[in-house]
Amino acid sequence: MPANKEWYFDVKDSYIHIVKNATQETNGPVFAVKASNDKIRIKLLDQEAAREKSLVDFTWEKSPFSRQFKNAKSATQFHEEWTRLVLPRIDSNTGKYQDEPLVQLGKHTSPSTGLGPSKKKKIDEDSDNDIIQYYTGCYEIPISCLMEPRMSRCLRPPDRVFINTLKDEIMANQISTVSPIIGIPCLDDGQEFDKKHPALYKYETIGGNHSRIALQELAVENPRESLQTRLVAVYTGVDDDVALMIASKHNRATDLTHKMTTQDQVMICRSRYAGRSSKTEWRKACASLLSLQVQQLEYSMVFFLASLPDVEYDCVLEIFAQYELCDLKNQKLSRGQRQVLKN
Repeated sequence: MPANKEWYFDVKDSYIHIVKNATQETNGPVFAVKASNDKIRIKLLDQEAAREKSLVDFTWEKSPFSRQFKNAKSATQFHEEWTRLVLPRIDSNTGKYQDEPLVQLGKHTSPSTGLGPSKKKKIDEDSDNDIIQYYTGCYEIPISCLMEPRMSRCLRPPDRVFINTLKDEIMANQISTVSPIIGIPCLDDGQEFDKKHPALYKYETIGGNHSRIALQELAVENPRESLQTRLVAVYTGVDDDVALMIASKHNRATDLTHKMTTQDQVMICRSRYAGRSSKTEWRKACASLLSLQVQQLEYSMVFFLASLPDVEYDCVLEIFAQYELCDLKNQKLSRGQRQVLKN
């Protein structure tokens, strides 16, 4: 291969870069890779034009990151490996490459739990081990195949104001469309998921529903190829509890998500009480869902409100409703509430 065309990928300061062997010149950050005939098309952050590289000139032995692709025999295989190994680890807002897949491990921005770092890490590792066994892969799926989840797998109802904001963000900055949606394929009893033909299925969207709605609306309003498909991290064989756990972790995984409010947490914990044989089992399920220790949840305002008797809980719901309408006495309006009233 011509030495002046040789290249490889490397990670510098948490960003992926293209490196030229001959000069060590770098170009980046890289956030997307696709196959085009026998070429690898590489999209750089904040640059419209993609760069084309030949797999023949790729020197995988030059960096630990590039060694992930040593077995790729074609541009298509390279793209498949990138989608499986790298894409879930790229932050959709910053383009930073993470050591752990964002579709499986969460960066927590919820209110403090009062737990030390070691205990919090242990809780996260336990739930990650529970989840990862259901992870099937990451695939590019037509957005027409994505559907809303059943109520028992829905963390919170969609927020119209947030969807509109997200649509504006997507149109202004395509990087926001990179982070995968989380989907569960609709399979018949006993049916196996066909990894070679993932577009054959409909998917319950348990993570990224605001993105799903925004993209589906944009695909109608602004028909263009880049809005017709979306990367979906697929999980199979999950029940409602596991689906909610995955959805909750996805909600904390990236900055471009609608974080759960206290109201959302109270209502999802209350809904999980149905069918539980005891409050102990309920507390355990809710603690796992919110990444808290059972003892910590027991003394939280969320659990206190969620465990109220029906009459008192109905009063809490009424207060929530008044808050949404800005009808509480001396209530100060947030930016989001001002937008709602304006619309």
